Amino acid sequence: MERRRREDSSRRGMTLVELVIVILILGVVLAGIYLIFLRTTEHYQFGRRQNELDTAGRHALDRMAGELVWAGYMPYGGWNDDEWHPITYASQDMVQFYADFEPY
Repeated sequence: MERRRREDSSRRGMTLVELVIVILILGVVLAGIYLIFLRTTEHYQFGRRQNELDTAGRHALDRMAGELVWAGYMPYGGWNDDEWHPITYASQDMVQFYADFEPY
């Protein structure tokens, strides 16, 4: 009988309380990992959108700069300085100017 008691005590498994504690600890750890994953994904998407905005702005500024460089360009001469003003209209969101790209 003593031999059987010793074997039973050495084969003892986990109790229900221990199992619930392990499940709770794993749940907290997995929830933390999930939140870190979500936060990292949000930061990545924000950075990607910022990069797209930067690129679009750079293209717009390059186009504006390229067009304004040619503002008032007249390869074969033009009006006198008093009569010639290459920018014909300017507002907060629009600029109109004259450029003679095709001198015919």
